[in-house]
Amino acid sequence: IEDDSRKIKDGYIFVATEGFNVDHFDYIDDAIANGAIAIVADRKVNCSVPIFVVDNINDYYFELCSKFYDVNFDEFEFIGITGTDGKTTTASVITELLEDVERCCYIGTNGVRIGDELLSTNNTTPCVSELFSYLKFVKERNCKVVVMEVSSESLLHNRLKPFRFISCGFTNITEDHLNVHKTIENYRNAEKSTSFDDIDVDEDMEKYRVEKVYHTKGTFHQELDLRGLNKSACAHYKRFCVCRLKPMFRV
Repeated sequence: IEDDSRKIKDGYIFVATEGFNVDHFDYIDDAIANGAIAIVADRKVNCSVPIFVVDNINDYYFELCSKFYDVNFDEFEFIGITGTDGKTTTASVITELLEDVERCCYIGTNGVRIGDELLSTNNTTPCVSELFSYLKFVKERNCKVVVMEVSSESLLHNRLKPFRFISCGFTNITEDHLNVHKTIENYRNAEKSTSFDDIDVDEDMEKYRVEKVYHTKGTFHQELDLRGLNKSACAHYKRFCVCRLKPMFRV
């Protein structure tokens, strides 16, 4: 199942979703040429393969992927980390901490990881069909907790619309992604997605922005730059202090 005609192979079903910048309905012929055996769309079209017309094509795509991959959101507990800088570090640290008490999956820039198993990803937050295939991978390994990097672009494109996170983390907003969002206001609005509706970006941007991470080992304290810290550099530290603009909380 795929909504990107460029990724279609022999035997695939092409779902002609309505994208943020493009209507995939316009690429039905390309999908068929690449091997699609059926089309799912929100309007009729004459083509050489069966076509199934549905309402709310984008919502139906989630439902179709859920059934195809046998994945139910209720089977998982999602923790999402969003923001411009620090998503990879924060999600990696949370995953490391949680793995001390239960099996946990990380999904983000560094791939999909459960224990020693690692799959590569093309995006920080995978596209819909890929994400469901990864969740099937997670389910087959009896893992329920998923720590996910959530890009602002994935929120803008409603890639995570049906997801509900038990916990959300917001790091910061800078001007790095204005090529996508054009303005800071648009960027903030993207972060106020329904998936992240518990985050007040306007307030949390000042009140909860993560500035620095300190690792502690015995009596030794060293300040670490959150943006420059990678997973391997902090994997052997199990206690962290996250410094916010106001109080400091020990994790």
